[in-house]
Amino acid sequence: MTSRPYLMLVSAAILISTGGCSSGGGSGGSSGGSNSNTTPIISSITPLNAPAGGADFTITVNGKGFVAASIVNWDGGNRMTTEVSDTQVTATITAADIAAVGVAQITVVNPASAADSGTSNSVGFIINGTPSYLYVANSIDVSLTMGNISVFSVDPNTGSLTPVQGSPFEGGAQPTSVTLDPSSRFLYEASNIDNTVPAKVISGFAIAPSTGAIKAVPGSPFTAGSMPVSLSIDSTGKFLYTADFGGDGNNNNISELSIDAATGALTPIAEASCLNPDGLTTGVVTDPTAAFLFVSNSNGAVCSFSINSLGILQPVTGSPVSLPMSPLIFAQAVAVDPFGKFVYVASNPENSGNGPFDVWAFSITPGTGALNPVPASPVATGGSAGDPPIRWGTDPLGRFLYLANFSDISGFSINTSTGALSMLAGFPFSAQVVPTSLVVDPSGKFLYVAGPFFNGSGYSVSAYAINETTGALSAVPGSPFPIVDGQPQALTVTSKVQ
Repeated sequence: MTSRPYLMLVSAAILISTGGCSSGGGSGGSSGGSNSNTTPIISSITPLNAPAGGADFTITVNGKGFVAASIVNWDGGNRMTTEVSDTQVTATITAADIAAVGVAQITVVNPASAADSGTSNSVGFIINGTPSYLYVANSIDVSLTMGNISVFSVDPNTGSLTPVQGSPFEGGAQPTSVTLDPSSRFLYEASNIDNTVPAKVISGFAIAPSTGAIKAVPGSPFTAGSMPVSLSIDSTGKFLYTADFGGDGNNNNISELSIDAATGALTPIAEASCLNPDGLTTGVVTDPTAAFLFVSNSNGAVCSFSINSLGILQPVTGSPVSLPMSPLIFAQAVAVDPFGKFVYVASNPENSGNGPFDVWAFSITPGTGALNPVPASPVATGGSAGDPPIRWGTDPLGRFLYLANFSDISGFSINTSTGALSMLAGFPFSAQVVPTSLVVDPSGKFLYVAGPFFNGSGYSVSAYAINETTGALSAVPGSPFPIVDGQPQALTVTSKVQ
């Protein structure tokens, strides 16, 4: 099973790859029909997901072109399969298959002798982590010395939130970003205090597996560059990177830090720059499947780096890529899909902070990390004007993309073959709060948005269930959930505490 590190995630709907599959029909049963040189096709599976650590179960695969000799393949391995009809097969999935959190790929393979021979399209299956905890980094008024972190347990069935004992915990002042290592053992928080030189602005916390409570790791806080606004950890969990927004004249810096696997402590190892003079580094994200890192720059640049075995960044050939009309475009934030196929950049064409806002899409060249513009890009968010959309969520199967606008949420479907975006029906979606942050739990069932109420009556986390077919949002029971003694700025959720 292929395990995926946590990014910000959204839908439990299956991912159906459209490339390379014929839409032609297949014959039923083992008797077959005329050889049409097509392959079997999967249209849906039941169930869509299962909890990690669960027992054996039977999965039902629907589609067409199935025969008596069809075999369900789970991440490259055959599973005991029964043909129900030419449109349905079942297979036994073992407890060992779902022992770890991640996404498995399912195909149906027909023998060469069948009319519909070969391998079907691939369908994703989510293995959910339990327990899950939601972490909300809060500022306290305008304090440059105090902040806290609210911690909630997540009900895996309803998405409702319950504060854990001891919450809120002491955190860094003026937080801008939080992130988790791939195993969800450590939590890191960036503080965007107005420092003009490297300073102790990254706080690290160890997560208690049984409760979700946090405590500072040895040596925390740690030194990084000036005014970090974004954090990301590589797929190995060995290195942390920060987008340093300003300070000593080198405003386009990326700080590079190594992570102690045993304690979670950070050690600065180097700095890199998104090579666009006079720009500001606005966002950073690592590829979840390969050793690449992508950076957004205020001058409309998108930089690509490879990550070597020591965590050092090296510019990718062809980097940076400039958005059309650059430098009039302010590239505000960057995201990557969970399969490392596409990069998305939020931009403000006016460079005014008042919209309109667009999303640019790029495909990632396998092996090199070079970026290629996706046709029909950019697309308008359609959202409210105000602060730029800087908080993202993509589902674990690469189907939906969500981002926070000034007072609402934009939602897009992702063409899994090309990376092109299309606005989902019913979006932009009016949130219960003014969004300051957005995240999705790793099961793909729920989306969380934090911020102040529109009437100024306090702060909360709004929780929404995600329709697995349409991507539509609906409030979960008890939402919104209040934030006590803090103003939420960033949030994240664990996949599974190891």
